[in-house]
Amino acid sequence: MSKDELIQLLLRSEGKWSRSTGNLRRSTAARAFSLDVPWEANEALVLPAHAASKASRATQARWRVSLVSFDLSHPVVGVEVRGEVVIGRAAGDTHPDLDLAAFNADAYGVSRKHALLRPEGEALWLVDLESTNGTFANGATVKPSQPYPLADKDIIALGRLQFLVRAQLAPR
Repeated sequence: MSKDELIQLLLRSEGKWSRSTGNLRRSTAARAFSLDVPWEANEALVLPAHAASKASRATQARWRVSLVSFDLSHPVVGVEVRGEVVIGRAAGDTHPDLDLAAFNADAYGVSRKHALLRPEGEALWLVDLESTNGTFANGATVKPSQPYPLADKDIIALGRLQFLVRAQLAPR
């Protein structure tokens, strides 16, 4: 199956889930959203202290990101990003902002603090956090601490856990 055929399959399948189930900590720069409820510009966000000053700037972009798993038995994870969001799996005292444990992340090689979503201006960046099994975007390795610009319909892999990224700049 070609990349384009796979993307079309994932896009058609995306509508079968109506709620996100990725575990988000309450005080993060991200907020889960329902895929079947229209976005409202006045919805409140709870931000951590390190992201609050960035997000309060008028130039801070707000992104809506859906991660569509290649394993169609997994739900779509929807996140609104207004500050840096750590993606990984909870273990022990480590609690990433977006916990992918529900995706059997440990078995797929996802690190506790694997990668980071970083909004800057009108761009959304993916940053590998020196993960054990690597971060990949469209088949290319994302080098640790070197931001990779994400775009709608990119394919990312955290270890061996793959997602189609649906990203859009949200209205202010």
